[in-house]
Amino acid sequence: QLLSFSRQGLRDHRLWSPALGQRRDLLVYLPPNYDPKKQYPLALFLHGAAQDEQFFLQAIVAPFDKAIARGEMPPVIIAAPDGSIHGRATMFDLASFWADTKAGAFERYLMVDVWDFLHQTFPIKPSRDHHAVIGVSMGGSASMRLGIQYRHRIKMVVSVMPLLNLRYADCRGNYRSKFD
Repeated sequence: QLLSFSRQGLRDHRLWSPALGQRRDLLVYLPPNYDPKKQYPLALFLHGAAQDEQFFLQAIVAPFDKAIARGEMPPVIIAAPDGSIHGRATMFDLASFWADTKAGAFERYLMVDVWDFLHQTFPIKPSRDHHAVIGVSMGGSASMRLGIQYRHRIKMVVSVMPLLNLRYADCRGNYRSKFD
């Protein structure tokens, strides 16, 4: 089951984000045989640049659904928030990188507004052992950073095609020095 917190006709069901000062779209995937009396692990899915939450719907839902139905992965609630700068996918806008910048407080939006909404609305296991961040490209880079920064909340990070520089450099910026 996929819940869409979006604008539908005259009704606006989007999530209000105090961090961004605006309403934002959010998709929430509930696993097969979802039971609101049980608690579930949580995964946040972060899309890439030039995308929005619809990428999750277009490319990701079906594989998760099949894997859970086959017993290849446990049932999990997956949230796919919109992290585009202006609330729509476009090749001509800056990317949020899910960070707090002059373009907006996208990290706060994700880790406070979305996080709190999910935990207040759905039966999510509270322990960090049951929380993951999954990201693609820009979202993959952000998932690595957020997984480190919020390690008290997040146990697992899945990063697909992240924009990362993993080179070692010493305190003088020399990347050819011996690692110690």
